Amino acid sequence: MEKLLEIKNLKVQYNTDEAVVYALNDFSLDLGQGEILGVVGETGAGKTTMALSIMKLLPEHVAEVTGGSITYRGTDVFTMSQKQLRDLRGAEVSMIFQDPMTSLNPVMTVGSQIDEVLRLHNPDMTKADREKRVAEILTMVGIPPERAVQFPHQFSGGMKQRVVIAMALVAEPNLLLADEPTTALDVTIQAQILALMKNLQEKFGTSMILITHDLGIVAEFCENVAVVYGGEVIERGTVEQVFARAANHPYTDALFQCIPDLTSDMARLTPIPGFVLDSRTAPAGCPFAERCARCTERCKNEKPSIHTVEAGHSIKCHLFENGVSQ
Repeated sequence: MEKLLEIKNLKVQYNTDEAVVYALNDFSLDLGQGEILGVVGETGAGKTTMALSIMKLLPEHVAEVTGGSITYRGTDVFTMSQKQLRDLRGAEVSMIFQDPMTSLNPVMTVGSQIDEVLRLHNPDMTKADREKRVAEILTMVGIPPERAVQFPHQFSGGMKQRVVIAMALVAEPNLLLADEPTTALDVTIQAQILALMKNLQEKFGTSMILITHDLGIVAEFCENVAVVYGGEVIERGTVEQVFARAANHPYTDALFQCIPDLTSDMARLTPIPGFVLDSRTAPAGCPFAERCARCTERCKNEKPSIHTVEAGHSIKCHLFENGVSQ
């Protein structure tokens, strides 16, 4: 499969007055054309920082890229000019941000905000063609075109998210970054939004990175999955490989233990002990060592390498040095 996106050994830190926060540490990931990849991990794992880095939208004067690269279609994003970045954002790569309530301009109609994307990336389109395209994309996401003249406050949370998706897809990007697009929505609307995104992805052939902490969404929606912890990808494979439970990183295994099992009688779930890694310190060894039941002294002091369990399935853990759990 042709590689659309490659992230290699990316290191990103946030320099604040209080402390230095190590958000990404040797983060590596790749994405093929047309692939749907789920990126899973607890809050604070570095998932959003990864997405913002791809579009070079990290906050200035605070965020610092200290190593690694992001290559989109063979070009390093960090070396792109401002014009190249403007052409990249929206037309080539679009992002659905986490909170639809704050993603829309409250003083512009939703139609104007979608039209703005077209005016920027399709300057040769006539006003009539743009209006037609806005009506088409609104219809596609299940919003009556006549509502284009309304403002964001006149829409429910689920409808706002549909508008945000319409804005992200109107220029038909090659890559869609969806940062927990259903977090603020109730379960019924969640299912509708995911079905909508899947249909639109199939229609346009868009590659997609779906950032979430919900393994159920990954199982339903994605082809491949990357598990992130402490700013690193610690497991990568197809959904079938990871969910088969035959071989998993101890952290991935712990995530599965937190999911209710309807086939067994259990008094309570098994939570992951301890707290999420404090990003203000860069661990000498495995980032999950302090919370891992199978931790050894080596885990605390030596960074694990990526080991292949089977074709397409890799785990970053000392336990899998020979391809199988020790």
